[in-house]
Amino acid sequence: MERATGETDVNCWAEADAPEALQRYRTLVNSVDDGIYQLDREGRFVAVNDTIVEMTGYAREELLGEPVSLLLDEDDVERIGQEIRRRLSSDEPGADAIEFTVHTADGDEIDCELQLSLLVDGEASETPREGGETADSDFQGTVGVVRDVTDRNRAEQRLKEREQQLRRERDLTDRLLETSPVGIQVLDDEGEVTRMNGRIKELLDAYDDSYSPSDRTVYDENGDRVSVEEHPFSRTLETGEPVYDEILRVELPGGDRRWLSVNAAPIVDENGGIDRVVTTGEDVTDLKERERELRAHRDTLETELEEVYGRVTDAFYALDDRWRFTYVNERAAELLGVTEEELLGADLWETFPESTTADEVRESLRTAMEDQEATTFEVFSELLGFWIEARIYPSETGLSVYFNDITERKERERELELFRTLLDHSTDSVFVIDPDTGAILDSNDTACRSLGYSRAELLRLSVPDIDTELPTREAWQPFVADLRAEGETTFEGTHRRKDGTTFPVEIDISHVELDREYVLAISRDVTERRERKRAMEERKRELRTLIELLPVAVFVADDDGRILEWNEAAEEVWGGEVAESESIAEYDRYDGWWADTGEPVDPDEWALARAVRGEEVPDPDEIEIEGFDGERRTVLNHGMPIRDENGEVSRAVITLVDITERKEYQRQLEKTNERLERFAYAASHDLQEPLRMVSSYLQMIEHRYSDDLDEEGREFLEFAVDGAERMREMIDGLLEYSRVQTQANPFEPVELGDVLADVREDLQVKIEEHDATIVAEDLPRIEGDPSQIRQVLQNLLDNAIEYSGEGPPRIRVTAERDGAECVVAVRDNGIGIDPDEADRIFDVFERLHSRDEHSGTGIGLALCERVVERHGGEIWVESEPGDGTTFSFTLPVATDRDT
Repeated sequence: MERATGETDVNCWAEADAPEALQRYRTLVNSVDDGIYQLDREGRFVAVNDTIVEMTGYAREELLGEPVSLLLDEDDVERIGQEIRRRLSSDEPGADAIEFTVHTADGDEIDCELQLSLLVDGEASETPREGGETADSDFQGTVGVVRDVTDRNRAEQRLKEREQQLRRERDLTDRLLETSPVGIQVLDDEGEVTRMNGRIKELLDAYDDSYSPSDRTVYDENGDRVSVEEHPFSRTLETGEPVYDEILRVELPGGDRRWLSVNAAPIVDENGGIDRVVTTGEDVTDLKERERELRAHRDTLETELEEVYGRVTDAFYALDDRWRFTYVNERAAELLGVTEEELLGADLWETFPESTTADEVRESLRTAMEDQEATTFEVFSELLGFWIEARIYPSETGLSVYFNDITERKERERELELFRTLLDHSTDSVFVIDPDTGAILDSNDTACRSLGYSRAELLRLSVPDIDTELPTREAWQPFVADLRAEGETTFEGTHRRKDGTTFPVEIDISHVELDREYVLAISRDVTERRERKRAMEERKRELRTLIELLPVAVFVADDDGRILEWNEAAEEVWGGEVAESESIAEYDRYDGWWADTGEPVDPDEWALARAVRGEEVPDPDEIEIEGFDGERRTVLNHGMPIRDENGEVSRAVITLVDITERKEYQRQLEKTNERLERFAYAASHDLQEPLRMVSSYLQMIEHRYSDDLDEEGREFLEFAVDGAERMREMIDGLLEYSRVQTQANPFEPVELGDVLADVREDLQVKIEEHDATIVAEDLPRIEGDPSQIRQVLQNLLDNAIEYSGEGPPRIRVTAERDGAECVVAVRDNGIGIDPDEADRIFDVFERLHSRDEHSGTGIGLALCERVVERHGGEIWVESEPGDGTTFSFTLPVATDRDT
């Protein structure tokens, strides 16, 4: 292998002789983890280390002398070659590592990156030698260091997929919270509201971010005012115990009252201290109104019954020792769905056989009866369709059973559990930190996932281990001192993952005091936000460049109609500098008239105003404008709204295309075409009379003197008669061709299927003579001239039968919708057309066959093209000789307003 570093290798082992030094050098090269190779100037392997051999699966002998293309794709070989040539021809340093794919002897592929050095006159260098370009004769080959990056690429892909999953989970969390039918709010350990969902804001009429529980006056069911210190969340903060189903009356700002069933539950930290309180509120205003109405009825109950059962609001029934109902209150009868009269004296197991199959219910009842011990159970009753909570008290004479429908409570508990789960799966990372040492005391699952640690691993780390902005404890201490003074702050930093990679974060950090001091940090990955910002800035630059490069006038307005940007072409169209307009009302400074009516264009009728309102203007408005220079111009005005991620219009863009010259050219062309059509019609019409006279005299000669003519004379006469007849057909065709525009009918909705049926009836004789088959799919309703569309279909079907060849004609008619048009196709199995003749067949009087082979004037396809063009479409042919022919043409589809 050639020396790669000049004399440096000689000095590495000065005390060793040359063979020993060379052996040490080889040992060093073969011991590194990266692959090292040397290629000669022809790209053949001169030397490889053991890592290259292991990586590729080839023996060293199989590689030496072989070209590098044995392992690399041609594209990768060419890229590396281009880099070598670039370095040889310039004094620029080497580029970053080159990524490529190695193909092993076993057929596997390995993703690798390469650090490349050139061997120039025995020396390795990433750049040419001092003095500029390197002579090609000095180039001896290359030395490369190859690293397997397959695992790195896979890890990056997995990370990307995980980030996408986290974003989806975050969006799901927010949607679940905001769509909850129960009002939910979260308060910190100081009783300050940190989050409210949409439902609780609605219930409390509290849409201001500064809302505090003290902003609403609250009363309990007895009408006593409840202070903030007596709120359920305050009691939970004080006792650490949850509060369920507390009924409170809230006075709203507008004077209304709302009754709420309130629950409160604590969220504790790792030390058992309360970190947050989650409260839920359910609107029970209607229920309380019903309770008020029932209260009067309750007061009329017997005093003895009130003393016995008044202590509970539950449903109640009593059973004797033979399982027979001895008492049933109204609530129990209501929940059980059976009247009191039907239950008294009835057997429990016979009346509710479901109870005999519900193990938990049967076991609780029998245990209470037999062991004389109070029991309880919660169970969902399939028979009754709700959750039951029951308390069973035994006595010498039987059982007393108190039960209630706890379906709503179960639902609230499930919603609370869901809320707790959602918080644990927050998309933000949460850390609880020791302010003195920076040690991480606790974190949520999101933090572990974001950093790649298990919870146990993360809790052994401190802030300097994961935050590059606070790399040491010495940097952490002054930061905490400032935080104590400020209380909380927000800043952007960088977090380091377990694998060493980093990502940008935004951190909300607070100093809190509970049983001791803590630092609470909430961080979120802002990689995507930064990338969006960078992409948005790049997009703005590209858009500005594009606007300036466009040859048409461009205006951009915001959602209020204020014109923000325009290009030079806009000033050219308007004949001067365009002034900014602050609103749509100020568009009256632009003078314009509708080209078709001459009526002025109102400010809110401009395409820009319509786009601001969310209307798309893909079909351009044709408007005559008067520029600031006094010149009148005709323009086409397109408009399109730009919507944000919520579907709201954020910008509007319009273009103005100056078609003044085009309109003038069009007017001149229309005049020329009109004169030509009149000429063609007059010429063909005037030729009819002399031609009729020639034909009449020829027929008279044939009738009177045919017996006096010899065979040659009769043949000449036949030629003359036939020529006159063909001339008549050509003149008729020319007349019909000239009338496409001059004697056409107005457009109307046309059922294409009905037209095809009429054409088939007209061609019935020819269809039967040739044994032709015509198949058609469902054809649409189009907008056009019925007689002209019929002529097109008749010409195409007649040609398909005429040029069918030896076999019976097989013809298929189809139509396919394409936006506002439909593409109609007529396919046959005939003799076909040479593609080189495809354009010529649409010219007037052009024929591809002699009259002896096929009759016709050569004007039928030209007439089809003229009709299709009148309908704003185009016609074309696809064919190969012997493979049949397909004629396709486009027609406008009839819209609803056309019908």
